[in-house]
Amino acid sequence: MNGTDNLTSMFKNMIESVERLCKVYTTATYGPPNVGYLWQGVFLPNGTMLRAAGQRDSTQYAVVKYGELILDGAPVSFQGLCDGLLGQSHDALQKLRVQRPDDWEWVTAIDLKRQKLRGRVYRSDKPHFEL
Repeated sequence: MNGTDNLTSMFKNMIESVERLCKVYTTATYGPPNVGYLWQGVFLPNGTMLRAAGQRDSTQYAVVKYGELILDGAPVSFQGLCDGLLGQSHDALQKLRVQRPDDWEWVTAIDLKRQKLRGRVYRSDKPHFEL
């Protein structure tokens, strides 16, 4: 094994360790990933983040924690979440963005709902490292 192979192996081990640590942290902070919030047939696992579209720099996010939607530290309904993040918006599902723990991208809530209605599960590909 040469120096490059050792470095590659060490880098892969480091990435795997970080991924394991993230899963442990997520489970301890938000609850087990197989539990979450069911919204109109769309499963949002614990650790799912929600925000208003176009508000990337906003500090106001909601999260699914131990099976509940949490906004500003308090449990809310899905309607309360939309009202809290977007006000009385008539197109809240278009503006609300969702990022589940295993997703790389933010997607609109309406896209998740449409995928569910079509019998598909929306899953964005996480980036992976090719060494």
